[in-house]
Formats: sequence, C-alpha cells, structure tokens
Amino acid sequence: MGTANAPVKSSERFQLIKEELLSSPVYLDTERAHIITEFYRKHDRRSDPMVVRKAKAFHFLFTHKSAVIYPHELIVGNVGSKRISAIMQPELSGVYMSVDLPWIERRRTTPLRISWREKLRLILRVIPYWSTRNMLFRALPKPGHLIRYVRDQ
Repeated sequence: MGTANAPVKSSERFQLIKEELLSSPVYLDTERAHIITEFYRKHDRRSDPMVVRKAKAFHFLFTHKSAVIYPHELIVGNVGSKRISAIMQPELSGVYMSVDLPWIERRRTTPLRISWREKLRLILRVIPYWSTRNMLFRALPKPGHLIRYVRDQ
C-alpha cells in the first residue's frame, strides 16, 4: 500500500477503490431532488419551451451540486453526494417512491439509508411540490387510474 507521499500503483489503486465501494452502504441521495425542486420553484419560466426549461434546470443542478473527489480516483464525479447513491428524480415519477420512505432502509430488496431529517425535508419540501407535477400524474389524468396505480405499487 502506498504512503501519503509515494505514488500508488494502478492495480493497488484499483483494489483500494474496489474495497471501498464494496464496503460502502447505499444511500437514498436527496441532493438532486432538492436542487431540482428549488430550480422549478424559484427560477422556472413556464413560457420557455420544455427543452429550454430542462436545459436551465440541468445547468442549475450542475452549478449547485456538491463535488466530492474520493481518494485514489483519477476520473472523478458521481451522480449522488454519497459514495454509492440512489438518486431521486421527482420531476419524472420518483416522488412515488415516497410510499416506501418510512421503511426504505428496512426493505428486503435494495434497502437505502437515509436520515429522518432528510426524510422530513422530502416530505415537507419536495414531495408536495411534485405530487401533481410529474410524468405519471400527466400520464394518468383520471383520479381512478392514478389511485389504482399508487395502490398497486
């Protein structure tokens, strides 16, 4: 293993990254959801074409997103703010995963770590905004279809 001043060999570097990835927990990352929600809440212009609105949201996301460089990485960047993250895309249909929010860290399949503070922030700030502003809501405009879908999920 390399010291602080000595270079780390490629295979050793790869092994260190692999070990860290395999030992890291998986988090439900809410950073993207908060940033995108802030953009649409405060800066979105509904008169712009949708492609322009999405481009502006993308720009806002990447000018506000945290950047973490982990040890031994030569190519950096991550979709989430944690080492291993599942991101939320509330503008699509990600808000419907909120039904699992109270027990998401105890699910049998793909449990995701998230603090109660972050859960509360989602419940109070993100989910209400997107509850009627997402693709699923538009695809199932009749209340009966939407209710059946949510129940089936």
